[in-house]
Amino acid sequence: DYTTRAKVTEVVLAASSARTNLAEVAAASGSFPPSTASGLATQSSKYVSAIDYTYTSPSVAGVTVTARGDSSINGLTLSLIGTIGLNGVVTWVCGAAATSTMPQKFLPSSCRG
Repeated sequence: DYTTRAKVTEVVLAASSARTNLAEVAAASGSFPPSTASGLATQSSKYVSAIDYTYTSPSVAGVTVTARGDSSINGLTLSLIGTIGLNGVVTWVCGAAATSTMPQKFLPSSCRG
């Protein structure tokens, strides 16, 4: 499980990069963009096959990263869901159970809640 968790760390980093881009857009405009933010879908690596953006509302959006490169995680997803609060700060939930298929045992501790 240790080596698989290390690979999932790369998946988490890809999601975190997208999260940062979206948080900057939200800070500047007060809302998430209604369509894919620039550069999100073009990221891929040995352990990341795709990054998808989901717009739910101006104050709620998500990033879903699909893993590859290891039979334990091929095709599984990790999601970050962002919500813009009344104060304009974006709060992110990593590994949201309803949207992620990645087993909890492979997620870093920061994504298990």
